[in-house]
Amino acid sequence: MDTQTIDYYNQNAASVSARYESVESPFSALLPYIFERGGRVLDVGCGSGRDLSLLLHRGFDAVGIEAAPALADQAISIHPELTGKIRHGVLPHDIPSDLFGTFDGILLSAVLMHIPDSGLFDTAIELRRLLKPGGTLLVSIPVERDDLSCETDRDGRGRLMVLRPVPKVKLLFERIGFETAAVWKSADVLGRRGVAWISIQFIYHGGGRAPSIDRIEGIINRDAKVATYKLALLRSFCDIAQHESGIVRWDEDGRVGIPIEAVAEKWIEYYWPLIESETFIPQIGGEKTHSLKPSSIRKPLAQLVSLYTGRGGLGGFILERDSEPLPDEIRSTYRRLQSTVQTAIKK
Repeated sequence: MDTQTIDYYNQNAASVSARYESVESPFSALLPYIFERGGRVLDVGCGSGRDLSLLLHRGFDAVGIEAAPALADQAISIHPELTGKIRHGVLPHDIPSDLFGTFDGILLSAVLMHIPDSGLFDTAIELRRLLKPGGTLLVSIPVERDDLSCETDRDGRGRLMVLRPVPKVKLLFERIGFETAAVWKSADVLGRRGVAWISIQFIYHGGGRAPSIDRIEGIINRDAKVATYKLALLRSFCDIAQHESGIVRWDEDGRVGIPIEAVAEKWIEYYWPLIESETFIPQIGGEKTHSLKPSSIRKPLAQLVSLYTGRGGLGGFILERDSEPLPDEIRSTYRRLQSTVQTAIKK
């Protein structure tokens, strides 16, 4: 969870708690239908204790985790019945391990937006570790906010508020064994204009492998292609997911779009040292020598590599490509290479 956001909640615990306690929980009428009656439920980011107290009064064996100690103190002050029911914990890497695998349900309300992209996948894995097989995860995320900085994804109070497309959040959990059970949109309970929320109910199927994982394993282990292209493709997807996820387009039908130019750029960087090597390194089954069935990208990439001999090699090329327009004599060579690589990717 973003540390600047935690600091805000610690410094403003009293006013934040008063604001949350002034309205009814948006899940008040839904809890008996979302979680199994009498089940053990974890409220992650329990804040003022409003929802945690509600869970207890509805007959659930409820426990809370809170990242901001001052908020936890406020929760116990407002709801004395929560004494001993709140533990300190910060997603994704500071959750008490004795809680793993002990919950029938998890409530994650207005928390995921405070997790930076770098910690998103680890957060999903940690939540999965907390649930029993067959357990329910209820996630509430903002999908509209008119008070955020486009540059920092922070509101006027400095809190991190990452707005994520619903298909992206669904795919995040579905790829690690969750199934989407329900999705609904709701207005802001605090009555703020320009703010709207989506709630997603997931069911965890106990370590089941997602189809995407099976597909990746099939490509690596069973695909008939002998070229290194398939490994370059997977590597580029991983690099883009980790470092450039902002360029990805998330479609409503669950498909993901990645600019082919970005994938081609990664391939050029990956293959450069192999083509530059004094030792001939074949890239496909028939490419045993320089004279037999060369890889389609070898010749145009070798031309670009030769242009940077003595001028910084791959590092020099990346610096020029990213910081300023390429020199005229290099631009046309690079465009031809980009076209060839993109064709190889499509095929």
